[in-house]
Amino acid sequence: MSTQLGIDESDERVAATSKDRIFETLSNPRRRQALRYLIAHKSDGTVLVRTLAEEVAAWENGVATTDVTYKQRKRVYTSLYQSHLPKLHRYGFIEYDADRGTIEVAPAARDLDVYLEVVPDGDLPWSEVYLATSATAFALVVALGIGAIPFLTAWQALVVCVTAFAFLSIAHTIRTRQSRV
Repeated sequence: MSTQLGIDESDERVAATSKDRIFETLSNPRRRQALRYLIAHKSDGTVLVRTLAEEVAAWENGVATTDVTYKQRKRVYTSLYQSHLPKLHRYGFIEYDADRGTIEVAPAARDLDVYLEVVPDGDLPWSEVYLATSATAFALVVALGIGAIPFLTAWQALVVCVTAFAFLSIAHTIRTRQSRV
């Protein structure tokens, strides 16, 4: 590979399997998206940095790759080239040749698959679902207490609340089993 940009082949590469390294790597949305693309296209072999920059720029700007402007692609390309790809290479997740502008997924990237799939971007945290359901149940109890809902008895309200929490618990259990690391 290359000694350009601080990538020195004489140094030992950092162990990629460390959870701290994995979480540090995945803490950046641009690196996550780059890794998702590279892992999805690993059967294609070598990926050009330019192609990756175009894909990440399209994702960041919410446009098709054909609609990415030169400025958008250049901004992503620069950060990938100078920062993100050297780090991913140093941690052993990719093989990166800065001179040729090529990237290949390293076997250690398999360690990232599960983390990239467990909590997709934009997924609603279960704690917020339970908080919203609790707030709704509390509002129902208060409304019953002040007589704002005359057609519902306390027992019916209790059945509604317990049923809602039972269904949420079942859904949460199923989702957790599907996402188990």
